[in-house]
Amino acid sequence: MDAIQLLKALNYYEVKLINHAESGRSFLSKGLLKQAKDFANKNVEIFKNKVSEDTPLIGIEPSAIFTFKDEYLKLADNKTSAEAIAKHTFLIEKFIQKEIDLGNITSNQFTLEEKTIKFHGHCHQKAMSNQLLSFAVLNLPKKYKVTIYL
Repeated sequence: MDAIQLLKALNYYEVKLINHAESGRSFLSKGLLKQAKDFANKNVEIFKNKVSEDTPLIGIEPSAIFTFKDEYLKLADNKTSAEAIAKHTFLIEKFIQKEIDLGNITSNQFTLEEKTIKFHGHCHQKAMSNQLLSFAVLNLPKKYKVTIYL
């Protein structure tokens, strides 16, 4: 709910929640590939006509988002749709950074309240990406002091 509230406060008013199956990440972690494949196929079918450059899939759970971006490319039967979805799927901080780079989000949209933030990245995020993007986005508000907690 906080992510939706943030996106709306940043002028992304058309946030849509799509009813879908779980990512299947937990099945992958246990080596249950058939079950993971079933979830991949269900989700690709659900999202194939909903996710695009204009309507990205944005998530806050790194393990689930990286499953959509990586494992679905190998698991899903519909490779073309899985690739299209993966191309437009982002962790929220990646989406926000992209919008900052485009000039659509600026530090002026945030509070001037002073805050100290200790950021501890998700283990899957550390393995598949890095924490620097999260660090940079959290530092956008002018009076935020962010440290990465290891």
